[in-house]
Formats: sequence, C-alpha cells, structure tokens
Amino acid sequence: MVMMRKYIIFLLLFNFVLPVRPDSLEATQLLWAKDLQAQEYRDRMKIPSVTLYETMLNFTVKEDYEKVSKSVPFIHEILEVIKAKFEVDLEKELKTALENKEKELIILTIRKTIFYDMKDLFSILISTETIAEQSTVRLRTFIRTGYLDYLLLSPKIKEKEFKTDLTLKKVFQRVFYLIGATSPYAVEEKTTEKAPTIVDWNAVSKELNVIEKEILHLFPEFKPPEKKKE
Repeated sequence: MVMMRKYIIFLLLFNFVLPVRPDSLEATQLLWAKDLQAQEYRDRMKIPSVTLYETMLNFTVKEDYEKVSKSVPFIHEILEVIKAKFEVDLEKELKTALENKEKELIILTIRKTIFYDMKDLFSILISTETIAEQSTVRLRTFIRTGYLDYLLLSPKIKEKEFKTDLTLKKVFQRVFYLIGATSPYAVEEKTTEKAPTIVDWNAVSKELNVIEKEILHLFPEFKPPEKKKE
C-alpha cells in the first residue's frame, strides 16, 4: 500500500495520470474508434481516479454518504464513458444506493466502477490506434493505472480466493514484461519512442482477458444486465 501511495504521488506531480471526454457519447462505435481522443479526460483529471475510488470507499465505510455524493461529479466522465462503452449505468446505480444509504450496495457499485475503469484501460491498451499513436511510456502507464485499480479490488478478491489474487498479480507481472515494463511501480523516462513491434499484443490481450474473466467469476454481479429480448 505504501508503494501504491508513492506511485500515486508521482502521478500527481508529473501529470502522468490517465483518467475521457469523448466528442460524442451517442454512438458506442465512435467511442471504440476514437479511444485516444476519448482518453483526454484522464489527462484533465486533477485527482487520479484511483485516489477518488479509494477515498469514496473510505467515506462509505465511515457512512459519510454526503462526502461520497460530493465525490461522484469528479468521476462523472468516467461513468459516462462506461455507460456508453459497456452499457452499464453506474452513475444511476450509485446515486440510487446513496439516496437509500445502502452501505453495502454503495461499496459494491464503487468496486464495480473500478472494474469497468480497469476494463476500459485494458481495451485502450490493446486497441490498434493506441499502439500506433502512443509512446511506450504512455502504454505502460495505462497498464500501471489498471494495476492500481486492481489493488483496490485485491483485498476483497483475496478474501474470496487468496490464490486467485496471487495468480492475477502474476498475470499483471507477465503483462508488464510483455510490454517492456520492469515492474508495476517502475517509472521510465518520458520518451517519444513508439511501442516496439516485437510486443506480442495477442499475448497481452489474452492475459488481460484472464484478469477480466477471473474477476467476473468472483463477482458475477459486475456483469452487465442481459438485454431483454424484443
């Protein structure tokens, strides 16, 4: 946890944080096609998303729902993108839970938001446009931010299945290795170097899918509701 906090401080100081304002939320396809532009909101965030999530969880545990409510606007753009991209209205779920002061449901919804934020980062990481346009350092920052998201879910995952938590952390380590990162917390110098062609992005994608699959196995409530048949 100490290492995590040090990394967050670094991100704040050097504006490395990702957290997307897409030009339009009307078409999901447009969001997928313009992931790079959509991620601009992450750069504009004054407070890292992972810090907001952790703070909201702490406020909820203390049953300080007013402060949790005041935090929601800070992640509004994240929630909008998640809704458009994955068809999950977490802002509505969160506000309803807060209105009813349902502590456990609030915690669940925040964790669900963390999962979908991580899922969004994964999708950006492996998108063709991102690989072509982003520097290696930028790509590593995406996965590291995803890992910081995971660390917020880790205690609950560990509580459910200790071995799964260890396994998923090892999967993250493999992803770091595949994209040339030395560790989850290492910080490379800024560079315009493009992602090396030797990176096996299919392998990266498979590893990220493992992470998503295992988390959904432990938290089936994170899955989006099934669409009603017309």
